Amino acid sequence: MQVIDNKAILLNLRNPDKVTSVIPKSKKLSGNKVLVNWGVDESHVLKNLNIKVPSPIEGNTDGQVNTNPLTIKKQHLLFLL
Repeated sequence: MQVIDNKAILLNLRNPDKVTSVIPKSKKLSGNKVLVNWGVDESHVLKNLNIKVPSPIEGNTDGQVNTNPLTIKKQHLLFLL
């Protein structure tokens, strides 16, 4: 799995048709690879298919400490996903 530009996830799967048949914003590539839009709805569907992907709410933080006052709300939302 690879996150591409904080917009999509590149997955290497045994059965790519399992994902492309249920996620409209996905595209089958060569070599059993699938490109999936990195959104909340898509992440829920992938989670239901037992495919572990990071939450799109986290985004690209590069390990920096977030001083935004909404950090706690963001962490609570991540807990609920």
